[in-house]
Amino acid sequence: MTRRRMPRTAPIVLAALGAVLLCSPTAWAQDAGAAPNADDLVWTVRPSDNAVGTGRPNFGYRADPGAAVSDSLDVTNRGDTTLTLGVYAADAFTTESGSIDLLTRDEESIDVATWIELGVDSITVEPQQTVTVPFTLAVPADASPGDHVGGIVTTSTLGSGAFAVERRFGSRVQVRVSGELAPELELSDVAVGYGTELNPFSASTATLTYAVANTGNVRLDAHPTIVVHGPLGMLARTAAVEDLGELLPGSSRRFRVEVPGVWAFFAVTATVELEPFPTNHNDSAAQFDLPPVSGSATTFALNWGQVVLLLVVVLLLIAGRRWQQRRRRTVQAAIDEAVEQALAARDADL
Repeated sequence: MTRRRMPRTAPIVLAALGAVLLCSPTAWAQDAGAAPNADDLVWTVRPSDNAVGTGRPNFGYRADPGAAVSDSLDVTNRGDTTLTLGVYAADAFTTESGSIDLLTRDEESIDVATWIELGVDSITVEPQQTVTVPFTLAVPADASPGDHVGGIVTTSTLGSGAFAVERRFGSRVQVRVSGELAPELELSDVAVGYGTELNPFSASTATLTYAVANTGNVRLDAHPTIVVHGPLGMLARTAAVEDLGELLPGSSRRFRVEVPGVWAFFAVTATVELEPFPTNHNDSAAQFDLPPVSGSATTFALNWGQVVLLLVVVLLLIAGRRWQQRRRRTVQAAIDEAVEQALAARDADL
């Protein structure tokens, strides 16, 4: 399931989901009718301490299809001015940069956000006060097994139109629906390119691109190993790369890795191998016995400086061979002429 990125016309500040979110407090202007700026909005959100759990970094549930749970979110105004905030639930998605984000209010959610029933769609929070927002999460009877991720968002918008600035603070909601778990990563579109290098005594850079999709129903990350080499594995180089980052079920990302110092001998092959592992701390790779996923690509590659040098060497060899042939013919002609002269002198003496 592909998700759109948030519109650039409405910049969003969505602080790290699943943590207590706090901005540096700044007092609003005291003049009557003065409009607050974006830096003056100060509030935090966190799961309430209640019978469901205490000290939670986010909302995490294990539930059967058809089950329901009642919970709540605490919203605290850390500033000195009354805040009016919108409240809504949204599905989560993996961005192209690898972070986890939530859909905006005007984007349609089709998964876990539709399971959440909030008692209100806006709240007013007095300075230094906390408002508790209750909600009910009802898992549909036909919910698919595995991980479903979304969040509950509080939002405030300053300005309007193209000049609107929306600040959003939220807490992640993660639901593991019971049933058969099928973690799986799919690797595709593996391609490699080789840069142009004019220095015959210098290596060049190989560029590997590939796409990874989470086609299973479990949140996954992976350790990648990337190796680039010439024909028959000659002069192999291994790239140092970080883990891919969390991929939610249904999400995908494209990656680009540059590997410097690669020597080209008519062909360069790049291989990427992914070692998947679950991101839920209650899961383990051994639990799922996740096999590595690999793919490779080969491209024609030449260091054009080496090609030019090779052509120069070949031309010099040809020129040298021709010079030797001409010299040999000149020497032979001189010898033949001397022999003829000697024979002619001998015949004259007779």
